[in-house]
Amino acid sequence: MGLARELTERLREAWNRHDIQAFLDCFHPDYASDQPLSPERSFRGREHVQERWTRNFAEMPDFRAELLGWAEGDVLWTEWRWRGTRPDGTRFDQQGVIIYGLREDRIATGRLYMGPLPGVG
Repeated sequence: MGLARELTERLREAWNRHDIQAFLDCFHPDYASDQPLSPERSFRGREHVQERWTRNFAEMPDFRAELLGWAEGDVLWTEWRWRGTRPDGTRFDQQGVIIYGLREDRIATGRLYMGPLPGVG
């Protein structure tokens, strides 16, 4: 298994265990998240990853990430499906692609093209 695939598996496992420290260990300190479909959600810095995912794990104790596909080249392309239940009881069900740039064996950049599945939540 190559480094990119190993990193992807570590990320998936950390998401599904809700292990914030293992999750953060996947990200470079200078991580940059760009979200072209929702630019207002873009951010810089691993501390923002920690803030957002600590909150997500607390609010959705049943959150799960399913890796649907991946390919590596100059960047790591991944397709995910995220599921969980929001605090108000509605379903969280999103699917899409995240393109990762890697640096120093960690995720340094992410371009997220995630969105809700039709008819859900």
